[in-house]
Amino acid sequence: MNDPGLPLAREMAPALVLLTFLACFATSPAAFAAETRLAVSATVPRHARLTVLLQPESIMITPAEIAQGYVDVPASIRLVVECNSRSGYVLVVDVRSEFVRQIRVRGLGNDFQIGEEGGEISRLAPGPGMGKATLELGVRLLLSPAARQGILAWPIQMSVAPR
Repeated sequence: MNDPGLPLAREMAPALVLLTFLACFATSPAAFAAETRLAVSATVPRHARLTVLLQPESIMITPAEIAQGYVDVPASIRLVVECNSRSGYVLVVDVRSEFVRQIRVRGLGNDFQIGEEGGEISRLAPGPGMGKATLELGVRLLLSPAARQGILAWPIQMSVAPR
């Protein structure tokens, strides 16, 4: 014998279970509230980005500069550094030439000397969160004995890393 109410009962079963569940928590709102709390945390990785706004592609070395042993290039580099590290960032300076024995970087408060193997300049964070700093740097290229006059490729490449 087929009961005509049986298919209706099967369709209503999920709704009845849900109503029963909600009725249990309706009698105890505190228990329901305690169960809905969710702790969320996030870790933002340290990040630094360097944008080069101005940098020569080449440099002209004259016989007079070879005789004095250096070439001054004031206000030759303009960079924008963005960094979110509270510890600050490190400017990495690569020297890509055999005609340079040392670079003196000016414009960061102190002058920094970088040898022919390159080096790093540590800087404080530019601000809270994703801070942004515009740097205008001048350089003095101390020439090696291998330096010759002429137009040569720019010997400095910079990058940045968070500390």
